[in-house]
Amino acid sequence: MFQGIEEKQVDLSLRELIAQKDLKGIEAHLREGISQYLDSDTFKNYLDFACRVSTVFLPK
Repeated sequence: MFQGIEEKQVDLSLRELIAQKDLKGIEAHLREGISQYLDSDTFKNYLDFACRVSTVFLPK
């Protein structure tokens, strides 16, 4: 999944990663979370909404 990061680090919870001060594990956790969010329907719905709102409030 992540290059140079052991599989056990990916399985640890964020709380454990912080307690261990495992910066590479925290970075991997954040990257995975952001990647999942950007690929989600929630983000796509937000972009659709932002596009519609910006066209409504643009000066004519």
